[in-house]
Amino acid sequence: MWISCPAERRLLAHWQHKARIHGVPAASVVAWVRRKVGSSIVVWRYRSDGTLGCAVPCVLCKVQLLKFDFKVHCSLEDGQFYSGRLDNEASAPQSKLTAGQTRDWGRDGRTRRERRRKDGRAPVR
Repeated sequence: MWISCPAERRLLAHWQHKARIHGVPAASVVAWVRRKVGSSIVVWRYRSDGTLGCAVPCVLCKVQLLKFDFKVHCSLEDGQFYSGRLDNEASAPQSKLTAGQTRDWGRDGRTRRERRRKDGRAPVR
């Protein structure tokens, strides 16, 4: 199943791929990527009118960023900025699904195929 992939996950996938090319063992990939990229990542999103949009990482990006233990710098919906680790429950911004992920998974977290099977329709091929 194809799932919408924001820029943060594409960037991390690119660096994981580079680590595999360089022969880094699977257990050392996180340390290798952190050494090459650094300890923080900045996320910016611009709207079509050129203003700064909300750049809070989605749920799946948050999982990957927590895996690599990155400090995240991003803009929030109200125009303010957040700088810190995403595992800090008190001050970290709330992550949500992207539009593509919501379309593929739905709000309940099930895939389209799972919803159709429960509804009695044939699964999608």
